Amino acid sequence: MSRCPGGSRNTVCALAKGLEADLAGAGETDERLIWELADLWFHSYLLLAVRGLESGDIKREPRAL
Repeated sequence: MSRCPGGSRNTVCALAKGLEADLAGAGETDERLIWELADLWFHSYLLLAVRGLESGDIKREPRAL
């Protein structure tokens, strides 16, 4: 459970959160996996907002369907 700085490091933070979720899925409790995925989603939405994007933009991506 690391904290991420703001600003230009948002992309690195989202990547780190993804790794933490992947590792939790490989050997942690269900509770920890859910916590890490929630954290990943939060930082993903933050990254979208910083770039002026919205969650609807993801839904328009064909691979997201």
